Amino acid sequence: MERRLTDGRVVFDAVIRKRQAVIGYAPEWSRGRAQHLLDNVLVPRAKLGQPWWEELERRAADDAAASREQVTFAEAASEYVNRVQSQYDNASTRNAYMSPVMKHVGPFFSYEGSRPRLVAETKGTLVSAFTSAKMREREVLADLADTLAELDDDVLRSPEALRAQLDTKEEWELLVRYGQRGGRTPLAQALRDDDRRRISLSSRGLSNNEINRCLARLRDILDLAREEFGVDIGDPTRRRSVPRTDPPRSWLRPFHLQAVFDAADELDGRRSRGGPDYRLLGRKPLVVLLGLGGPRVSEVGAAVWGDAHLHQERAVLHIPEAKTSAGLRDLRLHPLVRNVLAERKESLQPRDADPILATARGGRRDRNSIRNRLLNPTLARAGELLAERDLPPLPDRVTPHTFRRTYLTYLAWAGVPLRRAMSQAGHKDAKLTLQIYQQDFPDDPVALIQVKTWLGLEAESPG
Repeated sequence: MERRLTDGRVVFDAVIRKRQAVIGYAPEWSRGRAQHLLDNVLVPRAKLGQPWWEELERRAADDAAASREQVTFAEAASEYVNRVQSQYDNASTRNAYMSPVMKHVGPFFSYEGSRPRLVAETKGTLVSAFTSAKMREREVLADLADTLAELDDDVLRSPEALRAQLDTKEEWELLVRYGQRGGRTPLAQALRDDDRRRISLSSRGLSNNEINRCLARLRDILDLAREEFGVDIGDPTRRRSVPRTDPPRSWLRPFHLQAVFDAADELDGRRSRGGPDYRLLGRKPLVVLLGLGGPRVSEVGAAVWGDAHLHQERAVLHIPEAKTSAGLRDLRLHPLVRNVLAERKESLQPRDADPILATARGGRRDRNSIRNRLLNPTLARAGELLAERDLPPLPDRVTPHTFRRTYLTYLAWAGVPLRRAMSQAGHKDAKLTLQIYQQDFPDDPVALIQVKTWLGLEAESPG
């Protein structure tokens, strides 16, 4: 029998001795193929008294298994990305899950040359090849960064001249993949542009921790392939993680932070020579808010003046967007932070919708803009001030998160209750805050007095 289903598909049935069973569906099955199976396999089995329908059940199971094994890695990875997009509302959380897949895991595992690779082909040896390739990329990118640092601006503005300075084709391919032009446009998109912006690297490769995060996303994709597509595959990532390389958990001593404040104040006060008005950049408000408020750098970039309530008894900065429910909070502003922000607001006379740290065009700054345009020049000048004052230098690696850790350290050092610190930080799990609260603080009563003065705790009632 041949019949058409409501969705338009054609199905072929076998009917023998009043028993009916499905042979298969078009287009995989045709009338001729179905008739051949009926005449040469099913009818002979029925004449011998054998359960002929079991042959169809066996073939259907074999076909289903074969279909499952034909699922490509790209299909499974695409389904994983779609699920992440629908599951998480917060953009930074979505990016944390999607970026390793789209930039590293997907491109490596989806194809062997131009041939689509099947999920079932994801074996342990392929996973080991992935980790080796990423570690090799890191080494080449480090050498490439050293090469770029030695070249003059004219070469860095000309792709042809720059390519001639590189030793291998691999270096050029990685520069195209991880390079950028003007600090924003990916080099792969800007190669044909007729401009003279400098070419630089946007990445130094994956750290061991980032490679392990890629392997975690690979496990997620394989789990989805088992559950959604029925692919029979084990865990090829088992015991293939690379050793963790935890960066030093630096924080700034009070004399460090004071040097940063002084440097920002000095840079903000420079006279403009036809370029941007340095007072509008707001380096001092940035470092004071980071160091004595503890927001995440993404929260600083998204903050608008309408969220800053500076004239009430306890000034706060409302954080309307965060990764977790605990991050949706009113960040209490200590007196120094409140005063610096109030001074900036009085100077700018902004609208409520204007970003607190706006770009030259009035837009919001992202983490890269905050780090490169505002923070890094401030840290460089702070290092010079510390040397002039014959004080120890800044830690080797100072990032926006260093200031967040510094603030929580000061709260713990000053005896602020853990629950209040968790509220300020937007921590849902006390374990994160306790990692700072349980450390050994320096025996420096003078520095502690300075910290308490900054935080306005001397005049504040306990609790």
